[in-house]
Amino acid sequence: MDKNRVKHPTISDVAALAGVSTATVSRVIGQSGYVSGSARSRIEAAIAELDYRPSSVAQSLKQRRTNLVGVIVRDIHHPYYPSLVHGIETQAHEFGYSMILCNGMNDIDRETKYFDYLASRSADGIIIASGSFQVKHYDYLRQSRTPIVFAPSDVQDPNVPSIASEPFEMGFLAGKHLREMGYEKFAYICGPKDLTTALARRDGFINGVGTSDVAVVYGNSDVESGRKAIEELQSVLATRLGIGATNDQTAVGAMQAAQRMGFRVPDDIGFIGFDNIDLGQFTSPTLSTVEVNRNMVGMKAMQILKNVIDKNGGPTHDVVNPILVPRESTQRFR
Repeated sequence: MDKNRVKHPTISDVAALAGVSTATVSRVIGQSGYVSGSARSRIEAAIAELDYRPSSVAQSLKQRRTNLVGVIVRDIHHPYYPSLVHGIETQAHEFGYSMILCNGMNDIDRETKYFDYLASRSADGIIIASGSFQVKHYDYLRQSRTPIVFAPSDVQDPNVPSIASEPFEMGFLAGKHLREMGYEKFAYICGPKDLTTALARRDGFINGVGTSDVAVVYGNSDVESGRKAIEELQSVLATRLGIGATNDQTAVGAMQAAQRMGFRVPDDIGFIGFDNIDLGQFTSPTLSTVEVNRNMVGMKAMQILKNVIDKNGGPTHDVVNPILVPRESTQRFR
């Protein structure tokens, strides 16, 4: 058959050329059911000769799959999220999925609207990267059949598919580092009180420094809140003070404010943040931090989501352990 005469070959054209039924061609395309080796070879040759391309829509309807996953992040402008999303997209592409990205903009109502939108579009699964697991998230799980993975998440429920980033352990590593460097007094700049991840980092930090005598102030997890926090901490600012901050942005703001007051970093005051965003590598001094590999969190989240979608018995939980990244903003006292 002259394939030039077939502008839009159909499954019937493939079946006719291969000398089989359309049902047999469907089994080969859908990779389901038995087809003899010789018939399979003829069908594959016919598909190649005709340049036949199965309708993705038809395949999706038959398989009840759209090969589409949704990702909802808390705030895409926050430097924490691009690497995480990159990891998700990389793994999704490898699995043959397309991705829709939605920005929650720190608004649970907006996040809910995006969740409803993705579920209505018949997304095969949804990854929610909102930082902290909230009561509202149980509603998603109860009201929708769409597979969901929370990443990173502090949820303790074994029935909720998730990637844990161990915020308490992150805080502990930061506090322990300051104590081991020889800092004698401690303060902590915490994120919003309604974010359980922020509170877990705070509690881990206090545990890590080994004393409950830690001055704690609260802010909005950005550079400006770090600057304001130093003003609130003026009464405790002194030499050999180690300060932890809820993330690198807050730590940078606090460090700059302390330097403007005349304190030397790290000689008088040491600073450590979390997340290892690029900003911390370009400050003077460079910022010590604790991180989890965000790209790895994203890749693992997509792997977990595929397990849930396929119901293949694979793991539905995983952990990405934090690591300490010491830099110039902390030093060892002799």
